[in-house]
Amino acid sequence: TEEGEFYLDSLAVSNQYRGKGIASKLLDAAISRARELGLPAVGLLCDKGNPKAERLYTKVGFQYVNDTTWGGHAMKHLQYKL
Repeated sequence: TEEGEFYLDSLAVSNQYRGKGIASKLLDAAISRARELGLPAVGLLCDKGNPKAERLYTKVGFQYVNDTTWGGHAMKHLQYKL
């Protein structure tokens, strides 16, 4: 991720509550908080093996920045510009 980003380390919703918009609301809350703090962007790393999560992030407005690895996993750095 980049210096100055509001970094989201992880986001999880229990199986029984998926598909109800909870993850989108959590992302919206993080974006709002970053905006309150005056930060330029919200960033996260999305595992390349998790296309469902990537679809969620791009639907909310996150954009691809670059590829990276973390803990031996191929990841995509995604960012929501404020």
